[in-house]
This record gives sequence, structure tokens and C-alpha cells, in this order.
Amino acid sequence: MPEMRAVKDLAIGDLIQVDGFEGDQLVRKAKKIRTGLDTGLFEVTLAAADGATERIALAAEGRVTVVGRDPGAMKGKRRSQGKAQGKAKTKARAQPEAAAASASPAAATPAPRAEAKTAPQARGRQPAKAEKHLSCLEAAAKLLRERGQPMTCPELIAAMAAKGYWTSPAGKTPAATLYAAVVREIDTKKDRARFRKTEPGKFALA
Repeated sequence: MPEMRAVKDLAIGDLIQVDGFEGDQLVRKAKKIRTGLDTGLFEVTLAAADGATERIALAAEGRVTVVGRDPGAMKGKRRSQGKAQGKAKTKARAQPEAAAASASPAAATPAPRAEAKTAPQARGRQPAKAEKHLSCLEAAAKLLRERGQPMTCPELIAAMAAKGYWTSPAGKTPAATLYAAVVREIDTKKDRARFRKTEPGKFALA
């Protein structure tokens, strides 16, 4: 029975439906992003029926439709965990031997310490002010204002890069990340949001 569930409550093996993706998507992994521009979002690894995988960033409180579960996904996870534990035990046994081999007279001799050289600072110079860079959302709003028509997130990402407004620092799935950020702003800011959804996958200025 399909149900709506928050992204933060997704589990490995859930079959979900996501705007912009065709068919049911299998959740392979879901973890909170703690650094970078997407801090606070959840990075969700999805697998399609044909085996293709995709990583997207979604708002933690955003809701998706869960249509079922794939029991085989959890079996695969348990098998991989067992292999990882076996490797960890083998590594733990090998550590004492490696420690004994490294305890040689040459290793015990401290290396000579090199004195750090510092470049003299130029007097009277003021540091140049860094040029302000647009965020991904700011660049998207500027581009939509210039174009005056709805655009998809892949179209926005390509046009922003072509104009030099913004480029993805990570290069994973910038279109999916932008989609999640726009949807999050619409959900949280309501009438004060800069964007509005005109049709599935397309946005315009509010």
C-alpha cells in the first residue's frame, strides 16, 4: 500500500517514487550530508529497475511516496557486512606483525627537523576583497529572471555553467541537488519563496 514518508525516515530496500525519475527507485543508501553547500540534506543512492544508480540530495523533511520494499536488498547488505567484519579481523591480526617489523633502529632514529621558512609579508598591502560568488539557488533565480520562462533543473545547471554564474564543486548530481533545494524553499518559505512549480520538473520565478 503506497504511503508518504519523510526522506529522513527512508530505509535501505524501500521502493520509492521521485519527481524527475521514471518508475520505482530502490533505496540503496541514505545518509545526512554534514559538510558543504548541501549540509542538512540527505544524500540518497537510488537504483532503477535496469540497474542504473543515481545519487540525489533531498530535504530531510521532504516527503516521497513509498510503494513497497525489496527484501533482497537487506540480504545483500547483511552479506556485505559479514565480509567487512571478516576483513576487519584479518587486518587486526596483521597489525602486531607490522608493528614489530617497523620497530627497527632506523625507524627509532628521529629525522632531523627542518626549520619552517616564512615568506616576508609585504608592507602596506591590503588583502584584495574576494569576489562574491552566487550560490546555486541565487544563480538559478537570476537565470529564471533573465529567461522569463520555466526551465528544468538540468537546463538551469547547463545555462548557469555556460554563463559562469555557478558550477558544481562536487560534480555528482547537481541537477538533483538543485531540484531538492528549490522544493525545500517552496515548502518552507511558502509565499515568500522565490520559485514556483509550473509542471512536473519545471520551475519559474514566483
